[in-house]
Amino acid sequence: MVKASETFVISNKDVVPEGCVKGFVSDDTFIYVKVIGLIDISLEVGRINKRVKQLEDMKSKLEQKINIPDYINKVPEKVRSDNAEKMAGYDVELAEVLKQVALMEKFL
Repeated sequence: MVKASETFVISNKDVVPEGCVKGFVSDDTFIYVKVIGLIDISLEVGRINKRVKQLEDMKSKLEQKINIPDYINKVPEKVRSDNAEKMAGYDVELAEVLKQVALMEKFL
């Protein structure tokens, strides 16, 4: 799973460990990884920015599908519901990834 010298489980009420970045796992699960002195921050920011672009592209394509004329009548309820879930997931992950970029840039 993970190769680490120490692992701590914290609640969302605990203070974020210093020198750590927050990684998105799911809507209610995140990981914090100590990065100071362990990784090349600029390379990591580049990797995260690639994920931002990927999420923005997926969101844009889904928005195009959702915005077709007469979407409500042409697309079955199940598909519309799935699309709404996907969009919400993209929004949550994108917000978290953008927070991560901002945090990482503080270490530069």
